[in-house]
Order: sequence, then C-alpha cells, then structure tokens
Amino acid sequence: MDTVTEKRKKERKRQLTYRLVGSALLCASLFFATVIMGKADVADSGVDFKAVGLYLCASTFLMGVYEILSFVHHRAKGNGYAFFHLIYAALFVSAGVCAFCARFANLCFYAGGIVCLLVPVCKRVASMLANHTKRNVVSNALVGAVNILLVVLAVSSLGMQELGDLIITYIVSLVMLITCLFGVGALALSNFNVELLKKIIRKTYAGEIMFGLLLLIVAFSMTLTMVESDFTRFGDALWYCFAIVTTIGFGDFAATTFLGRVLSVVLGVYGLVVVSIITSIIVNFYNEVKSEPEADEVPPPADADALPQEPAPSPTEQDDEETA
Repeated sequence: MDTVTEKRKKERKRQLTYRLVGSALLCASLFFATVIMGKADVADSGVDFKAVGLYLCASTFLMGVYEILSFVHHRAKGNGYAFFHLIYAALFVSAGVCAFCARFANLCFYAGGIVCLLVPVCKRVASMLANHTKRNVVSNALVGAVNILLVVLAVSSLGMQELGDLIITYIVSLVMLITCLFGVGALALSNFNVELLKKIIRKTYAGEIMFGLLLLIVAFSMTLTMVESDFTRFGDALWYCFAIVTTIGFGDFAATTFLGRVLSVVLGVYGLVVVSIITSIIVNFYNEVKSEPEADEVPPPADADALPQEPAPSPTEQDDEETA
C-alpha cells in the first residue's frame, strides 16, 4: 500500500512539474510569436527579417525545449510514440537556426518558416498512427490538409517580394501562436477526465437541462430582436441573453420595453436557478465518484481486535470434554 501511494505521489509531482515548466515554455514562445505578428502589422516598408528572425529563433528554440521535455515525460510513462517529440524538437531547432541566419539572407527566414509549418503536419500524421479510429483519422486528415495548404501558400509566396514577405510572416506567426495555444490548453486539460464528466452528465441529466436553457435563450433572443429597437441583429440579442444568464452584465445593451424587461427578469432568474442547481449537483456527484476506492487500491488490513472471535466454551462443555 505504501509503495503504491509513493508511486502515485511521484507521478503527480512529475506531472505537475511537466505542466508548470511546459506552460512557461509555451507562454514564452507565444509571446515571441505575437511579437512577430506585431512586427508584420507595422511593416509598411517591408519586413525587417533581421529582427523578426531573432524572434522566430527564440520562439522555435523554446518550442524545441518543450518538445524535448515532452519526450522525457512521455517516455517515462512508457508511451511508444514518444520519439515523435524528438522529431518535432529537431524540426523546431532547425527552423530556429534558419531564422537566426535570416540576418544574412532573407531566404533563410523562408526556410525556417516552412520548416515550422511542417511540424503540425508531422503531428497530424503521428496522431493518426497512434489512434486508428475513424473519427480521429478523418479529423486529423482534414487539419493536416489545411496545414499542407499553408505550406504550399508559404512556398508560393517566394516570388512575391514584399507581399510574399508579409504572407510568410503572418502564416508562420499565426501557426506558432495556434500551436502554443493548443499546447497550453492540452497541458491545462491533461488531467481532465472526459469519461467521468460524461458519466456525471448522464446520471444527473445536466445535458437535458442545459439544452433546455439554450433553447430558452434562443427563443428569448428572437423575441427581443422583434420587440427591442436597440437589438437590430439576432447576434446582439443573443449576446445580451448570454450576459444575463451568466450574470456578467456588460452593459453594452439594455432592454427598454416592458416585455423586454419582463423576459430579461425571467431569463435571469431561470438562469440563476438552473446554473446553481446544476453546479451543486455536478460537484456533489463528482465528490462522490472521486471518494470511491480505485480498483488497484488494496484495502487496509482489519484490526485483529475487530475480527470476530470464536465464542469461549461454556463450563458445561469443558466438563464434557474432560469426562470424555
């Protein structure tokens, strides 16, 4: 029991360290990617590849370190496809070297950007190899096709001079930004138990209740669009109803008619009741499920004093035994 507990503590500590360090690396890489996009926005006289190349070099090197960290983490968990992270790291480092060489030749920035765009394609291929389900293969194939189109667009921008410089800069910075955001999201939801959430929603009927709330929001939004002069679009009314249900209250829209205010009050009270009830039910059910002993846990041995004892023989039985 103690050995299992110690292993779990070490595993949780290792996962926490991986998430913290990985998130820091991704956020730093995300910062440099946003700087690259900002440099492209103000590039009226052309892209300064010397400055942009340094930022791309920093961003890709940080991503390379993150992929090496991911390789160590997944290798320790016994993942057979962990070596793919070494391939990603090598691609990111190669892109960083090319981006650094952009100080001497603009063509090096193109080479580094194209290598960066190849990383998402490799990730989609690795995901299809790791999971052969039809849904996963189709989704990754679609995303991979989009990534390939971006690579083709980046390659075709080589002969467009200043326009091509802007295109490659935007594409590379956007792909790096999305890659970092997805990485941070994956780390944040790494311990999120989807199956447990499905079980909670199925047992508590939370899905049906939230679906009813969604239908009510849509119906009230359509009504407010017709009765309120300020809501000229359905999207504005939908945004207003969302702010009421979530009790955010941005204040950019307000109901002025009597019917609009009545609907707002009804929707606000209904939203408060439904959200509070669903939240309490889900939290209580989640605590009950988490408090259940896991399958691999060995129950502690019972106290010897608490075990049932055989009744002591009576004096009559002792006399019978002596006589026998």
